[in-house]
Amino acid sequence: MWRPPPPSIERLLAQHGLRDCRVRRVANLDCAVWRVQAAQADMALRIYAEERRDTLPIDTEIAWLLALADAGVHVPRPRADGAGSYRMRWQADAGSAARHAVLMDWLPGRRVYKGLRPVHLRHIGELAGRLHGSARQLVAARVLSSPRLAHTAEVAAWADGRRCVPEAGRAPSTSPTAAGATWQKTWPACCSS
Repeated sequence: MWRPPPPSIERLLAQHGLRDCRVRRVANLDCAVWRVQAAQADMALRIYAEERRDTLPIDTEIAWLLALADAGVHVPRPRADGAGSYRMRWQADAGSAARHAVLMDWLPGRRVYKGLRPVHLRHIGELAGRLHGSARQLVAARVLSSPRLAHTAEVAAWADGRRCVPEAGRAPSTSPTAAGATWQKTWPACCSS
């Protein structure tokens, strides 16, 4: 249900020069997501959980989304406030802890369930390729950096219902199946035993 924003969100939107907005909470998973409708645009406001104090992952995502949007990829573009900041400080009230918040464009769309077709999967593959290409370029340009190690899951195991993600530096305990014959070629050399 659409309604005027709570005062704390109204103050945050005012930092972006937005007034007379309507909001509706659309998700509350690892962060609360509010859809914001203003005369100027449709936006999404992410308010991160209190325990999400590390700014590196948030700033990394902002940099990545900006680069992807600049490259023409259909992603939500983060919006800077009047001071040029993308990541803002939000506090529900004086007695609660401050949290991080990011305002970005809202991307309309629809969920594809029963109507999922090969053309949709092709689009997903193309998007994944563009995401990987963008990430490689940003890491090479030293725009993105993260101390977290990324590990690939053994796709064949997932397909067989053995959803195991190996620990850092260790190859999966299961051997590749016929469906996963490419496993040996794709598993990072640093993770092989």
